[in-house]
Amino acid sequence: MRFKQTPVDTIYLTPKELDAIRYKKLILNILKMCVMYSYSAALQGMAFSDVKSLKKEHISTDEDGITWIHKKNVQKQIK
Repeated sequence: MRFKQTPVDTIYLTPKELDAIRYKKLILNILKMCVMYSYSAALQGMAFSDVKSLKKEHISTDEDGITWIHKKNVQKQIK
């Protein structure tokens, strides 16, 4: 199996969808961590695979002290 990486447009969650994730009531701590991780990634407009491949060189701080993530989204396709 071969994978081809192609840049893609990001599709953002709506405020209603973000609130549904943020306020979901969960009992297990591991699920809470997963939900908050997903919520944070969604706020940044990043997919799990993009967050997973995030490296130090993708992060910068501007002259005002604001931290930015500079990374293209990549979609893998199976040939």
